[in-house]
Amino acid sequence: MQVLWIHNYYRRDIGMFMWDIHGRLNVLDNLVIDEASVPVVRSISSLRSVFKAPLNNTSVDIIHAQCGAMVGFVAGRAKANNRITSFRGSDIYWQFGGIKDRFTGYLRWALSWWAGWRSIAIVVMSHAMRNKVKKWFFFGNKPVHVIVDPAGALYWPENCKSIYANILARKWQILIANYIHDSPIKRTKIISDAVELCQSVGMNISLKALSGETRETVRDTIKASDCVAIASTHEGWPNIIKEALLLGKPFVATDVSDLNRHATSPSENFIVPPHPVDFACAWVDQIAAKILAPHDISPELAQFHPDVVVLKHHLLYEFYGRRKS
Repeated sequence: MQVLWIHNYYRRDIGMFMWDIHGRLNVLDNLVIDEASVPVVRSISSLRSVFKAPLNNTSVDIIHAQCGAMVGFVAGRAKANNRITSFRGSDIYWQFGGIKDRFTGYLRWALSWWAGWRSIAIVVMSHAMRNKVKKWFFFGNKPVHVIVDPAGALYWPENCKSIYANILARKWQILIANYIHDSPIKRTKIISDAVELCQSVGMNISLKALSGETRETVRDTIKASDCVAIASTHEGWPNIIKEALLLGKPFVATDVSDLNRHATSPSENFIVPPHPVDFACAWVDQIAAKILAPHDISPELAQFHPDVVVLKHHLLYEFYGRRKS
């Protein structure tokens, strides 16, 4: 798969978080990451050079605007169907400072809105940013995925700087209570699609469905599993989650019932949007947390590992790269 990154970090001593991802992502066998640097707009002449950027390359599977309102604008002009845009805080928060700050901030937001509208998916750095972007006009149904920037290798213990192969190799069984196949309420296809997505990038994940079993069998199956997942539209209080919690097993679920009360930091339980990419990314966090636990690294910090961020990007590209037309 070929991915074109558009960015304005023309030197590697700026935008280091992006280059941390690039350095690890670009060595994967089935990914080719090309990159095109857009000039930082500080004058009319530099603005003209942005419009002259030769980015109408339709041979790539995905165009990913790496951040910045102008970068997103350029990517939005490219003649390609599969665009992904990453937002940072300065791209979406504009109602602060004096009149000049607010005016330039509003221009950045307007360019960001247009870039996001032209994209098939958006990547943000936090759940707070996701909540804000989802409230933009016409963005209610737009996929917005949370993938934080990594903390560089310098900040991790020497014996766990590289965990990518460990994440792929770790066996991880997902359990679902599949009482009604293809139920529009249970939406088990989201989970099965997420499992297949993980498998497509080499993760050792499997899916187990329970239906009509005895309580003893349910108990033993939960014990033998690593995570329970539900993607329901609504629930009273899902028994399979209740039982998993009692047996010390984490869950990944949509925001139903009172489950969000059991998914607070430093828990390994996750509330996610009903999308295969978000379920898959949550499982990456869970697996990485298990791998990092012997190094006294708290579960909620696993998401900041460079290999975790890289694998989430790989999942992102694998999912949206299939949609090339």
